[in-house]
Amino acid sequence: MHKRKLTFWQKGIHFFNPVMYPFVHLYWFLTRPRSAGAKVVITHEDHVLVVEHTYGSGSNMFPGGVIERGEEPDRTALREVEEELGIVLEEVIPLGSFEFEGHYKQDTIHVFHGRVQSREVYPDPFEIRNVFWFPVHSMPQLSRASKTIFDMYQDYAQRTQS
Repeated sequence: MHKRKLTFWQKGIHFFNPVMYPFVHLYWFLTRPRSAGAKVVITHEDHVLVVEHTYGSGSNMFPGGVIERGEEPDRTALREVEEELGIVLEEVIPLGSFEFEGHYKQDTIHVFHGRVQSREVYPDPFEIRNVFWFPVHSMPQLSRASKTIFDMYQDYAQRTQS
């Protein structure tokens, strides 16, 4: 894994992230926003990539992010993986989507699968604290949404092996 360096401004924002997150939750509580995002289950052989973001709960999750206005979910998936991990995926396979409510907001999460030829990643330290490769049969404890995402991947993997 290759580490990228934070800029001066990113270091400042990174420092205040834990302080600001409760205010974000308060904003979500007051406004109850809806959003849409894309998450990607990235595999290399029989291993799955899991990240720990620098923000939020710190739980194990899959890379991805918010769909920008006018952007298609698959484009979001490709963009977010490149931004967060420095991985350029040629394609992602859609696995479906689901509705998720957490932290006082409603999300539509579009799920994709991407394969890589190498486990080499270049995480953005502003967004990613840690990157892990777990054997597909020995996954760590996942967040509630990430568990649903991984279940969707396992269903897909089982269907395509038959």
